Amino acid sequence: MQIALCLSRPAPITSPVAKLLTILVLGILVYLIVSRMRRGADRSVPPPRAPSDRSATGRPEDMVRCAVCGVHLPRSESFTSRGQFYCTDEHRRSATRS
Repeated sequence: MQIALCLSRPAPITSPVAKLLTILVLGILVYLIVSRMRRGADRSVPPPRAPSDRSATGRPEDMVRCAVCGVHLPRSESFTSRGQFYCTDEHRRSATRS
């Protein structure tokens, strides 16, 4: 009967280190539970779509190179002069002056 009495009643936590460890373990458990709940709620929302390099027609767009600085950009965003492509109107004007 003595053994059953000892097993039915947990020993009190009296050591400061034991109390600290108990609080730490409980904190980690609460954090894990809350993070899992948030992750489960986030799954109901579809992930944002990645930006596409496709034009309005649904086909991939040609990339062109600026004749001044060499940066590559979509053809629809480029400025054209005398068969050359430019990334800004300023680069187009500077190239036509020379």
